Amino acid sequence: MPKADKQDRSELKKFEEALRVRGSKTIRDLIFAIVIWLFAVLVFIPLAKSVGREIEIIVSLIFFLIITITIIRAAPGIKNLLDTFSVFPARKYSKKHEIDYKDSLILFRNIIYIFTSAIAYLFYLPFLLSFHSALAGIVLIMIIFFIFICLLKIFSVVGHGMLDWLYESEEK
Repeated sequence: MPKADKQDRSELKKFEEALRVRGSKTIRDLIFAIVIWLFAVLVFIPLAKSVGREIEIIVSLIFFLIITITIIRAAPGIKNLLDTFSVFPARKYSKKHEIDYKDSLILFRNIIYIFTSAIAYLFYLPFLLSFHSALAGIVLIMIIFFIFICLLKIFSVVGHGMLDWLYESEEK
């Protein structure tokens, strides 16, 4: 049996194990957070806004805390599932573009982290705006800083290929 075939099977087993161990609890927590978010953003916060600014802040804070606690409980499972999902495109990309598998894994994990952080920011944005728009800006700056760090990791992987490509095109 070829080495790549064994690695693919072991990765599939790790994926199945990750789904079995943490998948259902993580998905349940995420669905719970989304349902709570929908009720908060579409029903309770607009109702509270019609009553008064103080009530809006209190209702936003209550739902913010409930959703945050749920997300924190699901965080280890979310990270595990994100890391597990990044294995498949990384394997394909490393075979197709003939780069090291570990570099490809770093590339795809960080791409997934960037998308996940953007989605998380958009998920929390209605609550942050109901507290104060400056708070939403501060969190956005922190997210941009995190994305910048992820982009540096991506560039460390992709940069070698780009430099080789530039040197090849310069020689021609």
